[in-house]
Amino acid sequence: MIFHELASLRIDTSSNIYPKTEKKTLDRKEKSKRKRTKIKEKLKINALLKKKVHFFSQKSCFVANYKRR
Repeated sequence: MIFHELASLRIDTSSNIYPKTEKKTLDRKEKSKRKRTKIKEKLKINALLKKKVHFFSQKSCFVANYKRR
């Protein structure tokens, strides 16, 4: 009898480790973490691009003005 109960418990735990609500909250936490890291990466990339774009725009203006003469 006890063995049978243990077997049934084992099947239940193997199908899903967390209860549904707990799993959802974990997923939400992970998603928000991923979003935050993505946003940080985007901001870093944008900052770098702005620096480069500023430099290139100055250079291109200089070249354009030089060609006009």
